[in-house]
Amino acid sequence: PTPTPVVILPSPTPPPAPTATPQPPLTPEPALEPASMPVSGFYLRLLPGQTLYGVAHTFGVGVDRLMAVNGIVDPHSIPAETPIFVPLDPPSAFAPRAYFVAPYDRLGSIAEAMGIDAALLAAWNGDVLADGLQAGEWLRLQPPSR
Repeated sequence: PTPTPVVILPSPTPPPAPTATPQPPLTPEPALEPASMPVSGFYLRLLPGQTLYGVAHTFGVGVDRLMAVNGIVDPHSIPAETPIFVPLDPPSAFAPRAYFVAPYDRLGSIAEAMGIDAALLAAWNGDVLADGLQAGEWLRLQPPSR
């Protein structure tokens, strides 16, 4: 019998690991200030199950207007907890910018969503917060006018 030649193959080497492309660090997005932003209005946070259509109906604002002011392309894909700017005049003591407190809102989460220091938000709203934060109240998003 003729010996079978033995071929020794080098052990397979794994392909080089993909190198991660360096990504720029994440920075918080600036507060929403589109060119069409009205001078006065208020913010509210969408609750789970709440829709842009419901907000529009509640406050008598067109859905198209809410979409334009907030830069929303698809009104069906807005996640819960999203702050929405409603272009209506809030009560005069809170104008021109205010926040309408929803159930389960916390001062810290409102401050974070609005890009405001929580201590400043509390200082600007000491009169409102005297009895604690309550759903249905208004918060100033700027120092009170004197």
